[in-house]
Amino acid sequence: MTVISRWPAELTWTKQWQRDRGWRDWPQLFGQYTTPSEQDVTRNPHLRALLQVEAPIPLGDLPPAPAGPQDHVASAARRAVTVLARELNDLLAPMIGQLEAGVPADS
Repeated sequence: MTVISRWPAELTWTKQWQRDRGWRDWPQLFGQYTTPSEQDVTRNPHLRALLQVEAPIPLGDLPPAPAGPQDHVASAARRAVTVLARELNDLLAPMIGQLEAGVPADS
């Protein structure tokens, strides 16, 4: 799973690393990151920080795979999506909440 993040704190403490090139954060529209336009990129370089998450997901609550089309495939698929969404939410929600707070954890 890839999560978009703010710039690391090390890049926000000083602008010396930017060397007057006008670095910009990834543009946002209604709180969602969007791709910079071609015009934006011709004016300034853009930087987007990504966090790559690799973690095991408990699969014990997944329904058994249907043996065939007569075995309630749609309901099994809904249950599988529900289980995966719950597990991903349990795993990622605390991290995303901390990122959205914008405050270092040890503050």
